[in-house]
Amino acid sequence: MINRTAFEITPLDFRRIRQGLGFSQKRMGESIATYTHGPGSCPIPASRINEWEMHVRAVPDHVYISCARILLDIWVKVRDGKSEHDARYLDPKFAAFLSPALALSIGLEAEFRDRNDDEGLRLHAKALQIRKEFQSHLESLFMIDLANILS
Repeated sequence: MINRTAFEITPLDFRRIRQGLGFSQKRMGESIATYTHGPGSCPIPASRINEWEMHVRAVPDHVYISCARILLDIWVKVRDGKSEHDARYLDPKFAAFLSPALALSIGLEAEFRDRNDDEGLRLHAKALQIRKEFQSHLESLFMIDLANILS
């Protein structure tokens, strides 16, 4: 595991994700414990969640990974059965929790998706390439699979 320094680089905004999902600190602690150690595991106390959010304590890498997986599972459930039109608005909202840059790349891709002129096709292909490269980076960083959401 990587040791964090005083100038901690945080790959996810832990509090923003928790609040965006509507989770209390207690529920987030329970969810992280389940994703990290399996069902029935001892929950992480809300006080620890608060310490992470207040930057009193460094967030362990496995917690970021669990947080990303929680987000993905909820994203998949919310997106299930939605039309392509609805997904165009839903995907950037969830993607922004992982990375604002991913959300912007999804939005850029969607902006040029329906253009059939040469410039539109070229811009869409480039936006798609950018999104897929960034998606691949996040998948590697958090050990997640976004392909079942973003095809």
